[in-house]
Amino acid sequence: MDSKLIYDVGVHNGDDSAYYLHKGYRVVGIEANPEIAATLRKRFATEISSGALQLIEAGIAEGEGDLDFFVCNENTEWSSFDPNKAAAGGATNRIIKVRTNKFSSILQKYGVPYYCKIDIEGNDHICLQEIDPGDKPAFVSVEMSHAAGDCDLKKLRDLGYRRFKILSQVTFAPASPLIDTLARAVPWQITWRIKRLERRIVGKSRDQSWVFKIGSSGPFGDNLPGRWKTHDEALKIWASLHRLDKRRNDRGVGGNWFDIHAAS
Repeated sequence: MDSKLIYDVGVHNGDDSAYYLHKGYRVVGIEANPEIAATLRKRFATEISSGALQLIEAGIAEGEGDLDFFVCNENTEWSSFDPNKAAAGGATNRIIKVRTNKFSSILQKYGVPYYCKIDIEGNDHICLQEIDPGDKPAFVSVEMSHAAGDCDLKKLRDLGYRRFKILSQVTFAPASPLIDTLARAVPWQITWRIKRLERRIVGKSRDQSWVFKIGSSGPFGDNLPGRWKTHDEALKIWASLHRLDKRRNDRGVGGNWFDIHAAS
């Protein structure tokens, strides 16, 4: 494991990579959308030239080749190899061909990172199944599947991770089914006031001089707020959020989505 290396799997607008570079880490960024990759090469021209950032323009899949990639026209964050992901909420999309790599090949070429952020709209689990339990990152995070978060947690436990945190992608606060139940019951204007208050009191809006933008992945590793949970504790939190999400007809819990963070 390289203690100064971070993987940003699903770079998108580059805000996460910018934070990791700011912290002094070298970054391997993986981005499937060629239009976004072109923008990233301009934004990070200096860092790419110096070798601080290595940008891989490819999607992660179970095999290497070319696959149909569905680019969401309304929100490029939802772009995916899964057409249902790219059409969330009735969004429209267009199809392009994207080169794919196996995650194990990337690990072999660039090394095992200290932290691996994974957010690739439906293919997060493919990355996890390619990690060697005997040679894995110290910290890893994946976007939590509302429907199959229990499977995410099981995969992480099987890799040997024993400490878990489920954090809001909106507030970077530890998941709280009680707060999200309250947010669900009030108008959206009040919901966002609750979220802003939650972010300020129990979340993490900044890391010293760095201010986390809404939509970024926020802090990682030992810099996360809240107490580390056992697998069973994290599973109970997911189950509560899952039940609440089903009552909202899978529209996102209280307007919220979550990341699972894991540590050995």
